[in-house]
Amino acid sequence: MRLFLDTTILLDYLLDARGAFHEPAVKLMTAIAAGDYEGGFATSQATDLYNSLNKACNDGVARSVLQKLFAFCDLYATSPDACVSALQSSMRDYEDAVQMETARENGCDYIVTRSAKDYAASPIPFIDAAGFLALAMPK
Repeated sequence: MRLFLDTTILLDYLLDARGAFHEPAVKLMTAIAAGDYEGGFATSQATDLYNSLNKACNDGVARSVLQKLFAFCDLYATSPDACVSALQSSMRDYEDAVQMETARENGCDYIVTRSAKDYAASPIPFIDAAGFLALAMPK
């Protein structure tokens, strides 16, 4: 199963200060790192992640953390067609529409996000980390 990881999920994983959202994100990313699922995100998200990590820590830590993340997550290129198609999307937020189109072009089965309302018009199913874990790994 191929998952597109929204920035919210990646930051929940990377920053322990994200409260109750941190643990499900860690479990999800651990499963991805173990090869249970494929997980990735758009290359454009890398700079957003760097900026957030650099503010929370520093440049060296941000670079080191991203290097480790890149070792087990796929980086999906956003094509010009995705950018154009996103303009025609019924999704209200253009950035989210571009992410959705990138996920579609890369054959993702789910978009994992905490921003469900932002993806309400997505043709790709969306779910949060805890919901995905409950769906994929029932106890």
